[in-house]
Amino acid sequence: MISRLNGSPTIADEILNEIDILKPFTGGEWDIKNNPAITSFKSSLKGQLLTIQSENCAYCGLPLDETGKTEIEHFAPKGGVTRPKHTEFTFTIMNLVLSCTLCNSPIKKGNYDTIRSKSNVYENCTFKIVHPYFDDHNLHYSWPDNDREVLIQGITEKGIESIRIFKLDSTRHTEARTRLKIKRYLDSNPSGAQIIADAMAYSG
Repeated sequence: MISRLNGSPTIADEILNEIDILKPFTGGEWDIKNNPAITSFKSSLKGQLLTIQSENCAYCGLPLDETGKTEIEHFAPKGGVTRPKHTEFTFTIMNLVLSCTLCNSPIKKGNYDTIRSKSNVYENCTFKIVHPYFDDHNLHYSWPDNDREVLIQGITEKGIESIRIFKLDSTRHTEARTRLKIKRYLDSNPSGAQIIADAMAYSG
């Protein structure tokens, strides 16, 4: 259910060149209004990520409309004007994914610093949690219920930390995964819906 992203967005050079004019990024550039390059960047990015991510959250793997609205999320936090963090990665493609509100809420990831060891080259950074583009999720998570993929466990330090940060083992996430499994079963088994309806109507 949670898997590494296959592919990454491609943004037109003319857009990237316009954004490069704003360098060095000091914080707040992401939120600049009325900048055509930034608007186009976000629009193109979101459209491509919806396809690449199959409209699922990059962190919990659930449909983006299952747990809240879709947001473009900075894996390594950019911070803001007053508290800038990794501003140089503000527009780095591999640092940007779509997440649901549930995973990106202030009480979960928020501005949690995901970088363990920083490099000027993004791909050379090391991270504290499972990276949507770089990591094989099957090496970090296990599913005790096997192919049902409802109950999740971390099997590495990254996996355990990701589950802690995003609360992937919470009741809300577990129930959402269960609903999804039931829906997929019903979609693949036309008689399934009738069986459930009959069971609900049964009075003994």
